[in-house]
Amino acid sequence: MLNKYFKPGQKVQIHPQNSPALGSHLESLTAQVVNCGNQQLELSLPYQTQAGEEFPFQPRMPLELVSQSFGLGVRARGEVTRLGAKGLIQVHCPSPLQAFQRRTLPRIEVSIGLRYARGRGNLRSLQAKWRKNLAVLQQPENSERRPSFAYRPANLSGGGIRFDCPETPEIAELCMLLLELSAETHPVCALAEVVWVRPAEKPGWNTLGMQFTHISKADQERIIRFVDEVLKEQERAAQQAAAS
Repeated sequence: MLNKYFKPGQKVQIHPQNSPALGSHLESLTAQVVNCGNQQLELSLPYQTQAGEEFPFQPRMPLELVSQSFGLGVRARGEVTRLGAKGLIQVHCPSPLQAFQRRTLPRIEVSIGLRYARGRGNLRSLQAKWRKNLAVLQQPENSERRPSFAYRPANLSGGGIRFDCPETPEIAELCMLLLELSAETHPVCALAEVVWVRPAEKPGWNTLGMQFTHISKADQERIIRFVDEVLKEQERAAQQAAAS
């Protein structure tokens, strides 16, 4: 059954299921199918590692794998059986697959406060830094020491962001993002993965398409509400313009 829905080269999202903050955080990693056999998937991860800070997996770690096949989302549950070299992991998936209709989150073109830092490090270090930043930002006593933000155009949804920058990061590079949706609330802090890069209209700049890999559920809901409010405001403005 696995090899009907998972093929070599196919992109898969990995959701670890044993995170201590699983109920409040969303964590998603990208992988590519290398081999697919009887209840076994071999996956390759694109992220950097350094000695002593390998990928945050261990044998028997439960995972949820999500991909797309035949126009539907496909979900499989399994556990890590082997950690290989060069970012390879083997996952045993004995449970039946689940097909579902994938949800498309609305997107908007908007100007928001944005700060970003290219990871230039490995996954484990960035995960730890993200958790630390999240805890600091959510403390009320730190509200007066929040960083200043430059506002820039972006395309935003609850699942990711697109914006222009003067750099050329690599595909699958991780970046730390701070997004100011409102001056009255603390900024959203998320890790995001570069999904694609293309030349921007401004000479020497690039447009980055990024998906969130680590974000609190509360922050994701804040983005979704923000997008919804902007869309409603745009709709009201369009109706008023049509009536005038």
